[in-house]
Amino acid sequence: MFFLCLPVFLLVTMPGLVIVYPTWHPWMDFSVAEVVVLSVVFAGTTFIIPAAFMQVSLYRRFRAALRVDRVIRLIVAAPGLYLEAWSISLVALAIAVLCVPLLPWGLVWSYLVIGFAFNQALVLSGLPGVEERFRNSMLLRDAAIAKSG
Repeated sequence: MFFLCLPVFLLVTMPGLVIVYPTWHPWMDFSVAEVVVLSVVFAGTTFIIPAAFMQVSLYRRFRAALRVDRVIRLIVAAPGLYLEAWSISLVALAIAVLCVPLLPWGLVWSYLVIGFAFNQALVLSGLPGVEERFRNSMLLRDAAIAKSG
């Protein structure tokens, strides 16, 4: 069951592996502090990855995702929007995972929701260059409607 759930619940199981793996391999031993550090690093990296990919949307280059200063600036500029996008993403993914037996394509559709949620957060962030980049996009029109009403 664990191996069946591993790919589906990766966000939960990856930090769990740090705790479980040493029980399978006695030569490996993590202290409590090491488990905490590894879990925080994993969770922190997972938390900022969408902001890195939003840089690709903004600058149209994959190397833009590696600009940590821009990634952090985006999260700091609109923390509420970023957390809202994360919330929408987790709900969409949870619904998709629960529906996998009946609607396996729902998982693919959930990624469209996730992409839209984070790009909408980017558009609403008000960062320089965003309006220019998304000038002809439905995202910008939707953001204008959301702000006005």
